[in-house]
Amino acid sequence: MARTRPLQRSDLPPEAAARFDQIAGDRGEVPWLFRFLLSSPELTYRVSHLGDFLRAYSSIPDNLRELVILVLSRRLDFQLEWSYHEELARSAGVAEHVIAAVRDGDSPAFTATEAAVTAFALSVLERRVSDDEHSALEAEMGTAFVVDLVTLVAFVVFMQYLVEALDVGLPVDVPARLPAAVG
Repeated sequence: MARTRPLQRSDLPPEAAARFDQIAGDRGEVPWLFRFLLSSPELTYRVSHLGDFLRAYSSIPDNLRELVILVLSRRLDFQLEWSYHEELARSAGVAEHVIAAVRDGDSPAFTATEAAVTAFALSVLERRVSDDEHSALEAEMGTAFVVDLVTLVAFVVFMQYLVEALDVGLPVDVPARLPAAVG
C-alpha cells in the first residue's frame, strides 16, 4: 500500500490544480508517479519539466534514451519504469531481441554505440566512470550528450527512490512486464 495516495485534480486547491493542468497540458496527462507527488505541486511541476527535457529536448536520440532506461530499470529491478518504457523503447526503434535480452538478464547483441552508451550509463549508476571511458564517449557523442546521459541516469535513480520511499506500485491497468530479479 502506498504511503501517500495518488491525487486527482479534484483533490487539489486552486494553485495546485493549476500546476496539475500545466503538467497535463505539457504531457497530455499527469503520469501515475507524479500523482503521488502532488502534495508538493511546485516540485511535481519542476520534476515534470526535467523529465520533459530528457524525453524531448536532450541530445540523446530516442532509441538510446529508451535503451538506457531499460538497462537501468533491469539493473535496478525498477518495475514501474520498465513497465512504462518497454513499449516506448519498441516505438523508438530498440530491437525486440535487445529488449528481450535486457529484460531476461542476458547479454544483448548491442551495436558499438549502444554498448558504449549503456556501459557508460552503468558506470554512472555504479559511480565508477573512468577518465578513459568519459573521454571515449565524449569524443564519439559530444560533451552535451555525456552531460545529458549522466542527468538521465540520475533522473531514473531519483524516480526509483521516489517510488520506493513512497511505496508506489503499478496502476491497476499497467501490467508488470519486468520479471523478478535476475542473477
